[in-house]
Amino acid sequence: MGALCGAVASADLRCRALAGQPRRREHGRLPPAARRQSPHGLVGQCDLGTHLIDQAYVLFGMPQSVHGRLLSQRAGKPDFVNPDAVAAELTYPDGKLVHVRISQLSAEVDQLRFWVRGDKGSFHKIGLDPQEDQLKAGDKPTIEGFGKDKPESMRLTVVDADGKSSIAPVPDLKPETYITFYHAFGKAVETGKEEDVPVKATEARDVLRIIEAVLESAKSGKDVTF
Repeated sequence: MGALCGAVASADLRCRALAGQPRRREHGRLPPAARRQSPHGLVGQCDLGTHLIDQAYVLFGMPQSVHGRLLSQRAGKPDFVNPDAVAAELTYPDGKLVHVRISQLSAEVDQLRFWVRGDKGSFHKIGLDPQEDQLKAGDKPTIEGFGKDKPESMRLTVVDADGKSSIAPVPDLKPETYITFYHAFGKAVETGKEEDVPVKATEARDVLRIIEAVLESAKSGKDVTF
């Protein structure tokens, strides 16, 4: 991403939360009964928000500070139990700002997913990872093109030496699919070595710290600094 856009200045990670949409336990999401029984609620933050915050962490690392808002936009007030909108701003030591946004009020045919801006260009991506829909359709992870986004779902803008912006072709790269993760996980089970585990416990801890910081900041109205 840095090779395409240069030094990243800001990024947006977004997802629309559908009211009443069932979540599947096998995908690590909370089922409806668990959400109703949760003492903190936080469907948007602790369900879909977990995935977006994890992606921000994988892409950009641990932020320096977090500012969060949990809102009922329909009611026009903060809601720390069952918000229909979650917004988090992650600030990094180099000045980079990463925004994580989830809302049930987002009427779009093509939902914006990623928008990364740098000093040499920007990258714009709509729609979700295609792997789940491909598996539902009966495709196998080993087929050619599995996990590849459609070219029309991505847009790359580059800035030339004269400061002029223009649309450029998005590089045709082979995606890392679910297979990459499960191969790494299988290796960790086989070797029993902690260094082979694809997701380290310290990384999971860091993501949980960010999630908790969003709630703490939303309640206090102040940044949470690490």
